[in-house]
Amino acid sequence: MSVVDKVIGALTPPETEEQRLEAHDKARTACSPGDWLSMALDHHEQIYAAFEKVKHAGSPDEARTAQKQLMALFTGHGTAEETVLYPSLAKDGQKGHATQAYTEQATAKMQFAELERLAPLSQEYMEKLGHIEGAVKHHIYEEESIWFLDMKESAPADLQQMATARFREEYERYMNGAEQGGIGGLGNRDMGGGRAASGSTSGDFGSDLGGRTGGERGSQGSLGGSMAGTGGTGSGLSPDYGRDTTNRGDISGDRPATPQSGAGRDKGGF
Repeated sequence: MSVVDKVIGALTPPETEEQRLEAHDKARTACSPGDWLSMALDHHEQIYAAFEKVKHAGSPDEARTAQKQLMALFTGHGTAEETVLYPSLAKDGQKGHATQAYTEQATAKMQFAELERLAPLSQEYMEKLGHIEGAVKHHIYEEESIWFLDMKESAPADLQQMATARFREEYERYMNGAEQGGIGGLGNRDMGGGRAASGSTSGDFGSDLGGRTGGERGSQGSLGGSMAGTGGTGSGLSPDYGRDTTNRGDISGDRPATPQSGAGRDKGGF
């Protein structure tokens, strides 16, 4: 971890896991069964769980297999967002946020590529993984706390319907190809927004919060520029979401301060 990354991490405090859980639950209440938002939230939960699977792998081979599953989930979800949801954000008046989202995801993909060159479960590997996880979790928080909620509330019905159909199509196209390419463990992908249909909020998550209760703390830092991994682990929604005040990295080096709920809509341009 560079000195610059340490300074940025110290000066830019992360949102807490409790804030992430609150944002996720609030976004759930805005969903309609099977809509684009419910699918995106399902994907976020799957990505968090996939990070946990890599971190708790029992051997280097198991870690590498879990890493491939994680990268497939992240790339499939990201491809669908970049093809459908981010252009929809721009159409709905959030051009600056859309540009930031593209930049953050592109940088995360580059860091995943760096991870592939490291020995699984080595110290350097785990530090890199922890830093990527923190940055991804912060990116998801931005989406769930402001960007996607604004679009859900303000976008016209025809844009919402198009986003739902096309988001599903792009995600399934990528994931079907990944499975055909030999990446296993990608089954049971809930594309129906089942959690949204049941109106689940923090009560449902509470029943899944076994395991750690906030004992682990991880790293902060920036994934922008010449970055190195930073130690620590973070928890996902399954089983630990909302209880681990953990690592956070900014995916883009010069991104604005963390948005808080209630912030104004972005009106920036490309």
